Amino acid sequence: KHWKEKSGYHERSLAETGVYRFKQLTGDKLTSRTFNSQHTEVMIKAKVINTMNRLGMPEYR
Repeated sequence: KHWKEKSGYHERSLAETGVYRFKQLTGDKLTSRTFNSQHTEVMIKAKVINTMNRLGMPEYR
């Protein structure tokens, strides 16, 4: 497990998990044609996912 910390593998694993969750929730293809529209589409999808996560997270006291 030490090699994972040393190599940064854990960070890569977290990033891959995040991308997987994003694609599972929003689909693996973009519908927009231009790069600027694709950027906007991804930003909107990310904001929706972040809002869903924030609303569904438990509150700790």
